[in-house]
Formats: sequence, structure tokens, C-alpha cells
Amino acid sequence: MAQIMVPGDVSVKNIKEFQQIVSEALEQEGVIVLNFHEVKRVDLAVMQILIALSSACREKGRGLRIRSASKEIKNQIRICGII
Repeated sequence: MAQIMVPGDVSVKNIKEFQQIVSEALEQEGVIVLNFHEVKRVDLAVMQILIALSSACREKGRGLRIRSASKEIKNQIRICGII
């Protein structure tokens, strides 16, 4: 299992670092767990990475779980088809 603590301040400014973390998680085995404990909002750049992650997980037959996300973030994630 790979666990990703989504930084509360992830945005266009530091999106490459977040993308690297996601890429490393894809190289590991098992379910990928995204923990949104510190996140108050998700911008478009983050959503694009999450959509790509979701697609890669489906292609590889891997699970993707969301933890500690607010109602608003869960709703954004559902609308984008990530979960």
C-alpha cells in the first residue's frame, strides 16, 4: 500500500513535487491511499493529476482510496469521476 499525504497548500506553484510523489506511489504495489486531512481546497492542477492517477490505477487494476476529505472535496472528486 502506498499512502500519500496530500499537502494542504498544493497548487500550481508546487504541483511538480506533488506529481513526483504520485508517480513514486504508482511504482509501489497495492492500493494507493490519498489522505486529504490538511487540504481545504483543491485546484484544477491537482484535480488533473488525481484524474490521471485514477486512470492509471484502473489500467493497472489497482485500488485508489480517499481518506479524511471534506464533503466539498469528496464532491469535487466524485464529479470528476475519480471515485
